[in-house]
Amino acid sequence: MRNLISITIIILLFAGCSHEPNINFALNGTIDKELEGYVFLQTREEGIFNTHDSILIIENRFLFEGTIEYPELYYVRIPETKIILPFFLEPSEITMNIKIDDLDNSEISGSKTQSDYEAYLNQKERFDIMIGETYTFYKKAKELNDKDKEQHYDSLFEVQYGQKEAFIKDFVLVNNANAITPYITYRNSYQFELPDLEEIVSNYEEPLKASVYTAILNGYIKTLKRVNIGQPYVAFTMQDTSGLFVPVSSLIRGHYLLIDFWASWCGPCRAENPNLVAIYNDFHDMGFDILGVSFDTSKERWMKAIHDDNLSWHQVSDLLGWNNAAGKLYGVRSIPSNVLFDKDGYIIAKNLQGEDLRERLEKIFQTEN
Repeated sequence: MRNLISITIIILLFAGCSHEPNINFALNGTIDKELEGYVFLQTREEGIFNTHDSILIIENRFLFEGTIEYPELYYVRIPETKIILPFFLEPSEITMNIKIDDLDNSEISGSKTQSDYEAYLNQKERFDIMIGETYTFYKKAKELNDKDKEQHYDSLFEVQYGQKEAFIKDFVLVNNANAITPYITYRNSYQFELPDLEEIVSNYEEPLKASVYTAILNGYIKTLKRVNIGQPYVAFTMQDTSGLFVPVSSLIRGHYLLIDFWASWCGPCRAENPNLVAIYNDFHDMGFDILGVSFDTSKERWMKAIHDDNLSWHQVSDLLGWNNAAGKLYGVRSIPSNVLFDKDGYIIAKNLQGEDLRERLEKIFQTEN
């Protein structure tokens, strides 16, 4: 009898240890075509997909179950079809009907966060359409060398883009208790100045503070404060085109240094390069220097762009694209972007381009002379 009781207790203990944690979400998926293989449930961080689960497709169906603490953007990926479908996963029962040949019209239901996000995208779409049409007219005027129309559509583009930015800012300020707001803020954080970003995040209601995107935004705000105007330079060392390591400290002392973040694939960056060449030639002998930091991933394309654009100043890159280490240190989330330092290594301006950069340098050197 004692042995029987002992065995029973052991069985109960093992049963307790092997008990599955409470499941708070289920993702039921169907595919509208005959398909074999695996479906992957993933998140994306800094451009890299991280797999959380995978399951075999059976009779065009799949089911993911698990736990999630807070709504977050996930991806369903089917390698055989190259399908990558983003959606908001949350603690609920979600249904996903995937249309392989018409992915944009795939249906997702059961996630309130997803429904809210789709409603937001529908509101934003009117700005995207308007801006897209203006840009088409701008390109046509440029091809025809119609300077008047080119200037008109360029100005109109700036106005419309400003309206879109205002809409996004108003949306995240008003919807300060909606789970999609931290993600929208994160996706558009490159357009906000530091005071605006602090205002938006500090305005979040308590539940939003648990979002993974709020944590990312707080880290981004911390970075922007560290590289704000008036702050000293943040040191880094990176390889140049010949493989030699160039410490930024070797260029910054005794010169007015512009760190220019760019890439060979970035159209606006390449359009700005002739201005930088002219400014460098005019002010270099006075004590102005440039350090180009490329967001390229291909050394060949990077070096070709340097040659084609006649960039004669120091150029460095770790060839990690948007994961560029210097870009992260300086909170760069869009390019072209730049930071101007004085002779003592303190930040005196950011994102000066074209005539704005020239005028600032003229004032600096006129004062010194």
